[in-house]
Amino acid sequence: MRRLNGRDETSDDATHVDACGDGLSDGGAIPPGSTNLLIVSRRLLLAGCVALSLGTAQDTAFVTLSTQSVILWAWERPEDLRFLASYVGPSFSSGTSIAVAFLDRTLVVRIAADRDGLPAVALAQAGVVESLKRRQPLRVSSSTPLIAVVRIEGRGAFDDRVLARLSSEIIESARLPRVSMVQIDFDATRSQRPVYQQLLHDVRSRLPHGIRLSVTALASWCNDDPWIDAGSVDEIVPMLFRMGPDARRIATRLREDRRWPVAACNGAVGVSMDERWSDLPSAPRVYVFNPRAWREEDWFTTQRLFNN
Repeated sequence: MRRLNGRDETSDDATHVDACGDGLSDGGAIPPGSTNLLIVSRRLLLAGCVALSLGTAQDTAFVTLSTQSVILWAWERPEDLRFLASYVGPSFSSGTSIAVAFLDRTLVVRIAADRDGLPAVALAQAGVVESLKRRQPLRVSSSTPLIAVVRIEGRGAFDDRVLARLSSEIIESARLPRVSMVQIDFDATRSQRPVYQQLLHDVRSRLPHGIRLSVTALASWCNDDPWIDAGSVDEIVPMLFRMGPDARRIATRLREDRRWPVAACNGAVGVSMDERWSDLPSAPRVYVFNPRAWREEDWFTTQRLFNN
């Protein structure tokens, strides 16, 4: 899933919560992260605000997903999804849970302009990680299960220091209050696959007890180019949108087989509000992306899909 590159938005309505503002209404909010990654004190302050807004991991019970789930991706923009609380239960579908997977941070791997102690030749391949934490408010009901999404971007080299930093950032997201799963969104190139697999194993071994690991996957990875070790993750989410030139070939195969050739990819699927949803493979968990901020009318469209 590509990171949205639209202009930064600010919320002018009552749902906007400034860092350490005047408190929260029912459901709470995840306040924006720091806009200046160089000011450590600001980042620590905002981290404290997250704890104040959602409680702490020790005093907040996890709300977990059922095997039949619809999960809405909430990307980098102000989002108010408290209306979802009205659709849990018989009004939607018996036994189906509704969750929110929110972008918590984007980790950008860049080529280092300078790295103390490295020779000039090594500098050309050394990478550094820039962590861009969520800057926009998110409001959800206290009963809504949460998934923290970490997006990885960049073509810099993934040396040991970069892998260690990426892993630590992902674990930090996994430890956010009320989060029961962390999802990594990374369109790894072929050359990056070995180190990405190494990262998945490392993150899995460090996750807090009870936290599951999910990854998004290009459709080709679940079709004729499998490479992810299914034992290193709890969920693989093939994305059936923005598929590019392979879209027709993959869609034809799915229509014929009604499932992915890679067995581990049949537990979930990702779709988008702005693309056709015909001939979806059967999956117990469906993620839905919206190119704009979620509104209740968008949820009506989603609801009709799953009730038909």
